[in-house]
Amino acid sequence: MKGDIDIIIFSNPKALEHESNLVTKMFDEGLEYFHLRKPNFSKKQMMAFIESIPQKYRNRIIIHSHHFLAVNYGLRGIHLTRIHRKRKLITAIKCKWIKIMRPDIAITASHHSLSKLFNGNKHYSYVFLSPVFNSISKTEYKAAYKESSLKEKLKKSNQRIMALGGLSLFNVEKAIELGFKGVAFLGAIWESEDPLAYFRKIKKKTSRSNWEVKTIIKKVSTEK
Repeated sequence: MKGDIDIIIFSNPKALEHESNLVTKMFDEGLEYFHLRKPNFSKKQMMAFIESIPQKYRNRIIIHSHHFLAVNYGLRGIHLTRIHRKRKLITAIKCKWIKIMRPDIAITASHHSLSKLFNGNKHYSYVFLSPVFNSISKTEYKAAYKESSLKEKLKKSNQRIMALGGLSLFNVEKAIELGFKGVAFLGAIWESEDPLAYFRKIKKKTSRSNWEVKTIIKKVSTEK
């Protein structure tokens, strides 16, 4: 492990009291990637949420809808959902305009199959693969991949592929061992009693120093 793994937090899909305050505190403590996904939010509601985040942290937000707000507010990027990708012409025109206005903007996407994951993703800053584990927020979504084939595919890929779906403190280390460049959390963090404390535990478990200690322990155990 060359450096700390990327930690990505997805917003609660529904309106949640004090959510922006909690996210701001996570930013204070080092969160770099926040995916703002509120499917039922109007443009006005989305603007209000963004404006509740201090301006210095807005360049860490990736928005899933109302994409033009990414330009207006200087957000980190936009996420293209399956629906966006099906509307190829409209989405292509929109992305081209956004790229003209913000050449450095990040564009991300999610995939639910290995075949789609490794085809046509060169334009994305990073992509998600899901569900890697049994989903916490959507109980009907079960882990969809065999660990052996997944590890082999990730090892051969030079893309930034992030694990999504069912990530928690109990399996995040497995995701790192499989070769993901980042880990994304949704259900585990927002269903916890203290989301900020949970984030701190994630940071500790995914830190480089933690993995260096584990590697040494594993090596010593093997040599005995």
